Amino acid sequence: MNGLDYRKIKHIFNLQVSKTAILKAEATGNIPMSTRVPIGNSGIHKRVWSYADVAKIGEIYGFLTPPPTPQTMTVFSTKGGILKSTIALNVARMYALHNTKTILIDLDPQADTSTNMGMEINEDKFNNIEDLNKVLNDIDSIYDVYTKASKLEDIIQHSILPTLDFIPATSELIALMDLLNAEVKRENWLKKNIIAPLTKLGYTLIIIDLAPSWSIYTSNAINASNILISPLECKINHYRNSKAFIRQLDKFIHRLELTGLKQLFVPVKTSATRKLSTQIRQYYHNNIKGCAMSSIRESIVGEEATAQKLSVIEYAYNKTLADDYRELLTEIDTIIKE
Repeated sequence: MNGLDYRKIKHIFNLQVSKTAILKAEATGNIPMSTRVPIGNSGIHKRVWSYADVAKIGEIYGFLTPPPTPQTMTVFSTKGGILKSTIALNVARMYALHNTKTILIDLDPQADTSTNMGMEINEDKFNNIEDLNKVLNDIDSIYDVYTKASKLEDIIQHSILPTLDFIPATSELIALMDLLNAEVKRENWLKKNIIAPLTKLGYTLIIIDLAPSWSIYTSNAINASNILISPLECKINHYRNSKAFIRQLDKFIHRLELTGLKQLFVPVKTSATRKLSTQIRQYYHNNIKGCAMSSIRESIVGEEATAQKLSVIEYAYNKTLADDYRELLTEIDTIIKE
């Protein structure tokens, strides 16, 4: 069955209560009842909770707090390959596991986030291009909402977690850029037509993943957000361009008077064994307002987790990279509660 046993629940949520306390909470009805699942032919059973029930346990005992008011978060950088989509996936899954109704919006035509969320189209399953086109044409995005070909509710897709949905990216997003650029109040379209209706549908956390380039989607997403998360790679090229990137962000935020926007710059791909990486990270901490105290180190574990469509904490809770993500999530949690 789709679910988790006590051992995984303990480590994912970093439980500060004993197993005895969890079993007592189950017996008294404070948390949902588990299902007894046999362990092979040993005659021994283990307790397993469905993902829906795991989220309820996370809400009570986890290390994150469901946002008190609806929040919209954008993850953006003008450089690709620096864990932007990985961070979006990890934040989305972990908040969903804490019983936060979450939706992840993919606004990158490459659709990496959509694939990570489970919308994978396997070439081996198709014998001809006609069948492939039929499947591709059945996938709708915000383009179809704009053209009124679909309602917003119809483009939402579900993940294996009952508390986590997503809106996929399609190639039509490229065409929508031109259409939005022709709008009079083009930087408000997403906020008015996608974000506000999603909030009315009950989503408490809306996460937007953008392509690594400045476009009409970038200005729309930032304008619609409460929180902006920007990864900063601890390598030469990104260090060299970081000042220009931050100036561009500041200019846009000032122009739209987004005084309530909270920014978090996250040092990523750090390496304790490379002196220059450590120095660049320290520079970010010392010189960039809103730089996270946490950082995400360079590790193949993150790629492995994403390939399994899991957060790093779910996939490898005992690895140091999982500690990095716990620290980052704790910082995000603090920002949300401010």
